[in-house]
Amino acid sequence: MFDAATQSLRGVGIYADGSVMGYASVKDTFVATFRDVPPMRLMGVMVNYAGPGFDIPAPNGLDIVGTVMRFLPMFPIHAFDFGPCVSTPWGDDMTILSGKKFSGWDSLLTYIANLRSASTVRAYCIGLLPANLSGEIGVNQLGIGRSGVAIAAKDNTRALSHELGHAMLLDHVAAGGAPAPFNNNYPKYREGTLRFGTIGEVGLNTARMTAFDPATDTDLMTYFDANDVPFPASTWISPYHYRWMMDWIRATVGTGDLQVVIAVIASAMVLNFRMHREGRVDLLPSYRVSRVRDHGGHTLAFALMVDLIGRDAEVLGSHRCRKHNDRQDPDGPFLDFHEVIAWSDDIARLAFVRKGRVVHVVDVETHEPSIQLGQVHRVQRDGDLARVEWTHSGA
Repeated sequence: MFDAATQSLRGVGIYADGSVMGYASVKDTFVATFRDVPPMRLMGVMVNYAGPGFDIPAPNGLDIVGTVMRFLPMFPIHAFDFGPCVSTPWGDDMTILSGKKFSGWDSLLTYIANLRSASTVRAYCIGLLPANLSGEIGVNQLGIGRSGVAIAAKDNTRALSHELGHAMLLDHVAAGGAPAPFNNNYPKYREGTLRFGTIGEVGLNTARMTAFDPATDTDLMTYFDANDVPFPASTWISPYHYRWMMDWIRATVGTGDLQVVIAVIASAMVLNFRMHREGRVDLLPSYRVSRVRDHGGHTLAFALMVDLIGRDAEVLGSHRCRKHNDRQDPDGPFLDFHEVIAWSDDIARLAFVRKGRVVHVVDVETHEPSIQLGQVHRVQRDGDLARVEWTHSGA
């Protein structure tokens, strides 16, 4: 708390004819409150798009810095805290738009969300696509985001700032053709004089010293000005969303996960699986980790549990699965799940229980594979990338 108490101004002046004039005393008292907002912690996933008929190289690690720094003056933070970056090829078809079955946008969102969940470094994950990917592959989707994850093309700071809004649990403002769900609490600024979806007050970009007009310029969670690259031209942030972001970043210590619901699990299984409509389960790559954070905030998913069965056939515990991707079709042929389960060496089987009935059982290997790291080779074409070799045995 900062209190600037009484300020006053007194003095004298001289008129042109030499007579003396006096200034009136001016007194002003105000109170300013300051909040400590931590920097946003960011991790990057650089995407090499290798979908059908394409092989577009991934951005490099420095591109994430240049992209996100452009909207630093807009967000209620003073800095970013940059964590590690990884690079991945992505072969799913991204010419199929998000929300459609087998969309490469949806599967990439799930993939990066799973990477984030399995990481012991808590941060917002930025999926950085090649520059102008949408134009290169001929699709009108510019990005996608959900809790803790934002994906957009390199340098498209307009799209990435919007997706980071979703990463901070912001919904769309029903303006500019944005689809539902909407934030029905978004204020109608100066109702009757300003169109719905504007920023309501003058915005200021302190880096460029440009102002944004509340009569014409719109909030980042609308679909106005959607194709502006680089950001911004006529899109800024409203005081309503500025306050939301500030409160969310403070509550999550810049990581995107509410600290009050996070617990550190000493030994955990990161379990990825696909459940088909009839109940069959396909295990996807899963692994044990140490001291992973069990992130909260996801809604319970359907009536699905995983029972942890011991070697004497007793139930050692049960894990209720959660819905971590709202874009999956619940009536589709299958659903993908990503669960972080507290683990023990006494677990011999996993029983998948749907609506009170065991629909699939998986035996747990008694011996874990041994992984040995080999040579690390720096990739010459990209100085900040390296290729790691390893061997494994066991199981």
